[in-house]
Amino acid sequence: MNKKTDIDSDQAICAQSSLNEEFKLSDLYYTDLWVRRFVIDILEMFGCPVAPEELSSEKDKMLYYWALMSVGKAMKKHASIWKKMKKKGWNPGLSAENFCRWFFDQEKRMVIEDAYTIPQLESIASGTLVDTGIY
Repeated sequence: MNKKTDIDSDQAICAQSSLNEEFKLSDLYYTDLWVRRFVIDILEMFGCPVAPEELSSEKDKMLYYWALMSVGKAMKKHASIWKKMKKKGWNPGLSAENFCRWFFDQEKRMVIEDAYTIPQLESIASGTLVDTGIY
């Protein structure tokens, strides 16, 4: 095996996969620096923790994972928008801001909505469980 060829082919796969519709966002977060920076910039914009190391309480953990799921859901639904920005070589920070503004204009809501307005999350944070009938 030739290490240089293996590395080159891995980089080519990552580059090709980063714009492939079938490639999972969770994989892109770990393999594509632009996507990772884009997600982190959105998290920072909303004042959310950006890394698991920053999580010191159950509320922080819930906020972090709620925010990640919200960003992922928005990115999946509107993949064509952020992928165009990426393909054009836009800065991830500027792209994150523009994506969030565009998302609000289209959806009439924020990319990351207030997690603490959802009874299930608040009850988990306080240590109680509310039966909402949806489980």
